[in-house]
Formats: sequence, C-alpha cells, structure tokens
Amino acid sequence: MILLTLTKNIMGTNGLTYLPKDFIETAEGLMFAVVQQGVEPSGGEDKVLCFLRYVKADGDPQRPWRKVDTDTANKLLAKEYPEYGVTRRTGE
Repeated sequence: MILLTLTKNIMGTNGLTYLPKDFIETAEGLMFAVVQQGVEPSGGEDKVLCFLRYVKADGDPQRPWRKVDTDTANKLLAKEYPEYGVTRRTGE
C-alpha cells in the first residue's frame, strides 16, 4: 500500500471524502484503489492510503484497463513513476 499524495496529477477535485473501494485516476493513466476513509495530512500535503490496481491498457477499446497484482504494481511504480514513492506504513 502507498500513501498517495494528492497533487495536480490526480484527476478530479481535491477536498473530497475518499472512501474504501473508491478509485483515484491519475493523469498518467494509473488507477489507485482507496483502502482507508479520508486523508492523512503529511508535511503540508494530504495523502490517501491506497494501492495501484489498474493501468491503462493499449489497444482494445473494449478493455481500456489492465488489472495488476500488488508486486507488479509496486515494481511499476518504483521503475516508471518514482514520484509516487511507495510508502510502507508501520506494521506492514
């Protein structure tokens, strides 16, 4: 799981209440699943506890998203999107 910083990369309006099972789409075509209600203030930024669940798929317009498992998601974030920084919470 990561703490996703709410920045300009998030599609939609900040200031919303995030609920478990909500999804947050980024401008890069990443879809994160929210796992905890609300936001956590951290260093002057609001963060949402979530994990990467889907990425934009190339090609088939009938299936625009591809589901990724947790290990694949963490590797993709570390390699291609380090700005999202995988943040492990204490006790995980």
